[in-house]
Parts: sequence; structure tokens; C-alpha cells
Amino acid sequence: MRHDLPSATVTFLFTDIEGSTERAVRLYGAADGLMKTMEAPLWGLDQLIVEQHVAPAGEGLTDDLRRVLEKGAAMSVDEAVAYALEEA
Repeated sequence: MRHDLPSATVTFLFTDIEGSTERAVRLYGAADGLMKTMEAPLWGLDQLIVEQHVAPAGEGLTDDLRRVLEKGAAMSVDEAVAYALEEA
């Protein structure tokens, strides 16, 4: 089953929130993991952003940030939303 997430939601989750790289990486991991689970591909500008900025940046992640990305990818929808709503 395919679901399409609103473009603004995906773009928001790519943003370095409140200057916290770890928080941004975890939320990106959550968004990416949830989209893969839902078989929801990126389209248009979102796909371009990932291809030109996020993917290349991901190649340079430290081991610590890779673990943060994996933790984000393992989050459920409820966990990701709760984490996103926490005070930074």
C-alpha cells in the first residue's frame, strides 16, 4: 500500500531544528524509515533536495551520527511525532 506524505512535512524533517544536528539527523532517519515502510517515494522538489543535499551529506556522517540515523529509522510514527514535539 502506498501513502504520500505532504511535501512540507518531509521538507520540515530535513531541517536542522534549533541548530541541533543530532535532532535533525534522528528526525530525518524517522521520516525516511517511515516513508520506506509505507512505500511512499519522494517526488519533485523533495527528491531533488535529497539527491543534491541529504544523500551526499549522509556519506560524511560520523559513526555516532549513523547510529542516531538508525535510531530514528527504528522509530514508530507515534515515537517520531512525540520526539518531534519535544522541546529541543
